[in-house]
Amino acid sequence: MTMTMSDSQFVISTPITTSTIQSNLIFYDQWQWHPAVRFAISGILGNAVFWGLDRMLYPLIVRTTSSVRLKRTVASMPNNKFILIGGGASTWINNNAASVSFFVAYLLDIAIQHFLNAWIVFGFHTIGTRELYFLSLATSYTAYFGTLCGSTIMQAYLLHHGTSKTIAFWSVIALGSIVNYVVLTSLNEVREHRDTTHRQNKMATVASKIWKSRNGNNI
Repeated sequence: MTMTMSDSQFVISTPITTSTIQSNLIFYDQWQWHPAVRFAISGILGNAVFWGLDRMLYPLIVRTTSSVRLKRTVASMPNNKFILIGGGASTWINNNAASVSFFVAYLLDIAIQHFLNAWIVFGFHTIGTRELYFLSLATSYTAYFGTLCGSTIMQAYLLHHGTSKTIAFWSVIALGSIVNYVVLTSLNEVREHRDTTHRQNKMATVASKIWKSRNGNNI
């Protein structure tokens, strides 16, 4: 069976029906009224970036600290054997490279997650100006700092007890995402309430000045 030009045009340009519009509106309403869904999508994207950063940083940290240890702490012995005679920070970092890469990746990902939350969850108006951007970014780092430290400690604990790096990573992230949602939503509501109150007070002050000016002119 062959398809004519008119048939192909019909397939490509199928008219938009009322049911299609209603379906899109229902989806839009659900999207707007369910911030938890939007936060989950934002979190999935952010965690994917987080996972990629952790995977990239881990071998880099291992190679860098291993190289530093060899350059700074290896001494030649008379019998042509080598012995490590130091350690310090590079040794500690090398021994805990999985947790260090997790911590650094988390620290970098906060800025990315902050942008994703503004884009998907709270709206770009929350970072519409430079002042708002840096204020909300500082709020994000403040909110995430507790989970950053707690997650790193929990991840190190799981690794120490034999849990694989992948399972430890996603177990900690799952728990941290719930905590972050509650904290960030609460902080955002407090900030919006403060901003709304400030605007209302400002409008009331302007209205009061106008009213006093008009009454003064009428006297």
